[in-house]
Amino acid sequence: MKLNVYPNPSVEKAEIEYTLEKNSNLVSVVVFDQAGRKVIEKAYDSQSAGTYKIDLETANLNAGTYLYQLNANGRHFTKQFVVAK
Repeated sequence: MKLNVYPNPSVEKAEIEYTLEKNSNLVSVVVFDQAGRKVIEKAYDSQSAGTYKIDLETANLNAGTYLYQLNANGRHFTKQFVVAK
């Protein structure tokens, strides 16, 4: 699986792009703050193999480092990005 965020750092908006190599169930993208609190979640029952993009509003998030996680078929992929003000 591929997982990226643009731009990084982001100010008002970010786009998470991910690629599923096979059809997947229980797909979700979750953003966590530095304290581990879930601040954004996008969930899907299933998605076919392919590339997807999700727009995130980051204007209402505090400046700092965040983790974003792709969950699919019981597997988790986590990376970080920065929100700047």
